[in-house]
Amino acid sequence: MRTTSMAASVALWTAVAIAAGGCGSGKADASSSSPSASASTTGGSFPNKSLDPCSLLTADQIAAAIGMKVDPGKADESAGEGSRGCKWTTAAYDAGGSALMGHVGLVTLIVVGPNPALASRFPTAASFFAFQKQIVPKQQPVSGVGDEAMIAGRQQDLWARKGDVVLRLFFTGGLGDTSELTPLKKLMTEAFSGT
Repeated sequence: MRTTSMAASVALWTAVAIAAGGCGSGKADASSSSPSASASTTGGSFPNKSLDPCSLLTADQIAAAIGMKVDPGKADESAGEGSRGCKWTTAAYDAGGSALMGHVGLVTLIVVGPNPALASRFPTAASFFAFQKQIVPKQQPVSGVGDEAMIAGRQQDLWARKGDVVLRLFFTGGLGDTSELTPLKKLMTEAFSGT
């Protein structure tokens, strides 16, 4: 089943990123429903330990990009040490707005940073992103998002850097067309506007 293979793929990517020092976990308040401009993508420091990924996108922004209603973002405790994540889930809703079945899709945004034990190897977001480009298999450059961006081999996994911020945005559970970058690029650009 496609959902099972995508979940396995996410688990593999997370394990690779953690082993390589690419992800981390932090507690974030996911109750915010509007993007915040509390951090800067220029002149800040890497990694940005105060940037809350749940404040960078709203459920309405995600719904508009993917064409499906999503629940409010919730902190993702599985993002890995040194990073913070936020997940928005989709569900099937009836005309009255009541959920008909369990969640069927997932949108995840991660503010990516190195594992603290390896942070000295990556003093800048650019050096960290360059390392990620080496370890993410089948990645391809993507133009028009931040200072540099790449799509991972499974096509619904967009990594991007703008100034001192590295973000990763991916869809699971069959959301969107795997060859369609437009929703990912739109959401990534909107997320960077909140940094």
